[in-house]
Amino acid sequence: MDASDPRVVESVRSQFYQSMVGRQWVVRHLKSVRGAQLNGRRGMVVAADTTAPGGPRLLVRIDGEQAAIRLKAVNLAEPGSFTDAPSLSRVPPDRLVFLLRRVVAEKAEEVSAEGMERPDMVARLAHWRKHLDEQRLPPPVACMDPLLSAAEVAAAPLLTCMTQLRPCCTGDGTADAARFGEGLYGAGDVCAVCLSDLPFGLPVTGLPCGHVFHKACAADALAVRHACPSCARVPPPALNGGDFTVDSADQLLVRLKEWVVSGMCERCQARYQEADPLIAVPNASGVAQLVAQSQLTGQALG
Repeated sequence: MDASDPRVVESVRSQFYQSMVGRQWVVRHLKSVRGAQLNGRRGMVVAADTTAPGGPRLLVRIDGEQAAIRLKAVNLAEPGSFTDAPSLSRVPPDRLVFLLRRVVAEKAEEVSAEGMERPDMVARLAHWRKHLDEQRLPPPVACMDPLLSAAEVAAAPLLTCMTQLRPCCTGDGTADAARFGEGLYGAGDVCAVCLSDLPFGLPVTGLPCGHVFHKACAADALAVRHACPSCARVPPPALNGGDFTVDSADQLLVRLKEWVVSGMCERCQARYQEADPLIAVPNASGVAQLVAQSQLTGQALG
């Protein structure tokens, strides 16, 4: 997407917000007293205003309420797309520190070499580097937070557009590097296939629905039936052709690097990036549109 062309930016933004109109959503992560009372309630988006002075807003009619309210897209989640259950996963601190230092070094070099105009990536790297230099683990931050002031975001057209197109966090609204092993490492869970424990730190296989199994158990179960042994949900296509038995260490590193790019927590990455990744596909006008990989089955990408 050419963020320097206002017409392209407005087209992408308009498509995104209009796609939410006429659908049911769940209110999430509002912080005010009134907002806290609305969190968890369902509502219908009846209109979109992409030219509002404070940024795009959606007009939402909450079920059981007469008056509609104006909300940001980041506060509306698809029903069934999120979980409020606390994450039990914790990456061993020494392992996490080693990986964070590696990511900071690699991504800093990448940003510098490619001359990226991504002040948010620079800010996230600085956040990790500051705390690592002080010999402590970085504290959690808000999911998808650019870690910049409103003025700094407004000064970067691409970043402004990205901020306005953020999806709703599917977790608790925070990104904590210590939890990025969720679905990749055991946290005292029980494997639903063999009913044995999944000890802390054991490499495991986690499906997009959130259920976790021994790697061998998951491989055997999926070979018989391509569905979760716990809830029977059928996993959508993955980048590796449907094989979810990924290498836990490699995938953890991927998640940590992705946080630098997007700021997404582990649950948002599992849903938006891993379960059914979005792929940029040019339309007839040559403008890149983000399409879920599951919608591209059998289509030629050119």
